[in-house]
Amino acid sequence: MENFEKKNVIITECFTCGTRYENYFFASPCCRSIVLKVDKNGNRTDTTFLSVLSLPQPHLAKKLKRVVSENTEYLI
Repeated sequence: MENFEKKNVIITECFTCGTRYENYFFASPCCRSIVLKVDKNGNRTDTTFLSVLSLPQPHLAKKLKRVVSENTEYLI
């Protein structure tokens, strides 16, 4: 039986414009703002990370595509 490790993906969102990133914990490369953790329902939380006080690291950022329909956001 193989032992598979589950990789946790943490979604963060730019406080200013709402762009979302995977496993990115620095100042947002889009607006140079703080990023907030997003919960499993897609809502912003109060959680941020000390590393957001560092300069943006755009080469590490993996953006998520978003579709906005009416007043609801869905992650693809």
